[in-house]
Amino acid sequence: MKPHGFIYITTNTINGKKYIGQCSLHRHDNTIYLGSGKAIKAAIAKYGDENFSREILCYCFSKQDMNIIEELIIREHNAHISPNYYNIIPGATPTGGFSGKTHSIETKEKIRQYGKIRPATQKMKDNMSKVGKMIRTESQLDHSRNHMAKVGKLNAMPKEIRLYICKICNTEVSRTEYSHHTMNDNFCCSNKCRSVNSRLKHAKRVLIEGIVYDCLKDAVEQTKITMYNIKKRIHEGVYMFVE
Repeated sequence: MKPHGFIYITTNTINGKKYIGQCSLHRHDNTIYLGSGKAIKAAIAKYGDENFSREILCYCFSKQDMNIIEELIIREHNAHISPNYYNIIPGATPTGGFSGKTHSIETKEKIRQYGKIRPATQKMKDNMSKVGKMIRTESQLDHSRNHMAKVGKLNAMPKEIRLYICKICNTEVSRTEYSHHTMNDNFCCSNKCRSVNSRLKHAKRVLIEGIVYDCLKDAVEQTKITMYNIKKRIHEGVYMFVE
């Protein structure tokens, strides 16, 4: 059985003031909904929605359950009379809830027992978070549309097959690229070759007995002279670094 909606608590991260409310999963903005009470809306307009956070307290499986549970939680926190909350009344609607009535421990336990309220699991929160990240403002949507239009124009441009030779291992690789793009003069065929190339870019070449080696590591491997002795002889002026 899928939840109908959830009870949440919204917190003003600047002053710590809170708001308890309910939200239907059928709302298009349920992942970012902070509340629609008069006081909470005024606070959001004043502080900006970026200064409010929301936590889902539980999921409910019917509108009536949402009304009941919302009122229970509001009354348990005295949110409708506390200066630390934005709530003005003890629930969203008097028709579905039990406004004006006191709930016994047995009543609360029955609601939980019969599965009318379920704590929000981490998986549920993660899923809501993922969906929330997919929500975009109108300006972001415009930016996306413009980007897609540019991509469409780019895909219509002519392409050509180009032959590259890896700078490190001399492997030949053919690639399809846009004709107007400049060819890569520093092409490497793999991550390993790119890593070597990057190291060589910052390495100093060394002159040993008339032979220039690309770096100290190459000199060690090819001459079988230890790194210590090469550095020692560079210090003594026997070997030297070259540009």
